[in-house]
Amino acid sequence: MSRFRQISEPALARNSRPPSAGGIPRETSILFLSRLFLISSSSYFFSLRGISYISPFALVAGRDDISSFIRLDYPSSHHPSEHLSSRHNFQQTRSNLSSGSSNLLDHPLLPTSTTPPIDNHLPPHTTHKTTTMSSATGIPSSQPPPETEPLLGRPGDATQSPSSPLISNLWLGTGWIALAGGLLLVAVIWAGVFLHPLLPLFSPHPLLQSAGLLTSTLAILVLQPTWSPETKRRGQYAHAALNLLSFLIYGSGVGVILVNKHKSSDPHPHFHSAHGYMGVISAALLVAQYAVGIAMWAVPGVFGGEERAMRVWKYHRMSGYVIYLLLLATVVAATYTPYNENVLDIKTWSVVVAGVLIVVGVYPRVSLAKLGIRRGESASS
Repeated sequence: MSRFRQISEPALARNSRPPSAGGIPRETSILFLSRLFLISSSSYFFSLRGISYISPFALVAGRDDISSFIRLDYPSSHHPSEHLSSRHNFQQTRSNLSSGSSNLLDHPLLPTSTTPPIDNHLPPHTTHKTTTMSSATGIPSSQPPPETEPLLGRPGDATQSPSSPLISNLWLGTGWIALAGGLLLVAVIWAGVFLHPLLPLFSPHPLLQSAGLLTSTLAILVLQPTWSPETKRRGQYAHAALNLLSFLIYGSGVGVILVNKHKSSDPHPHFHSAHGYMGVISAALLVAQYAVGIAMWAVPGVFGGEERAMRVWKYHRMSGYVIYLLLLATVVAATYTPYNENVLDIKTWSVVVAGVLIVVGVYPRVSLAKLGIRRGESASS
């Protein structure tokens, strides 16, 4: 009997040693396998609800806190660890997983929908935003539609956000370069005029025409980035108001020079320089441009209805950009007139630099889609 006790006691001690000393108890192995099966069979339901992954190691380790093995792709301020830190929630969720209950998808702490909200301010010709999944987080990231791509740049670079103030369109994208060029042009011309004796029947002409050109620049910049119906409506009001102001300024400048030609003791012919010819052509085209723009906006019935009037918009935009270049060229040509060469002495290069800045600021923001041109079509033609 004593010998049996000597043999059995070491054997019992060897069989009852703790798991850390060698083998794994059968209960632990069963728990290990059951939890792995639980995770593999239920991960599909979590993936439907935006859950990135479930770590099986946390379950195997017997962690009671669901936040230690469930990781949602949401900002840290909305992480489920703020809400699911109790043992009760863990046990309830684990029971739902094991029973395959469909109520899991309706859990109040899980997102109810992953459908992106509808943006009512999308540009025309688009029905949805282009979305891509971020490789790091899996969160859909919105990208501007291709129709908002400017002549130079990426889609959305020169597009007004619905929440942005209208005045921000003036410096959006490359707009600030055009603003700098317009202000430089006004500064150069006004300095050249005020640094010399003023002539009541002539000095207002360059002052007014340079101010009118700056106003026309603002009228273009404020409307270019608009896309949504609301921003377009507000942009058109501002565009029309600024163009009306520029028309009055241009008209006053032309009136001054006409009076000067009429009352001068030594009258000069009206068309004795390239600046004079270009000025008359620019004035005539501006009047036609203003008339068409006002008619499309205020009385579209002139064109046979609003739909037909909208078809004229792209031609109105095209002609506007061409006339704007002609206005800049007219200002450069003014530096070759006898009065500037003999009195004002405004350097041609300074006006050219200002004009280049304006062009660099305005024309890269031109939207080909608004001109009725698709980037793919222009590339293939």
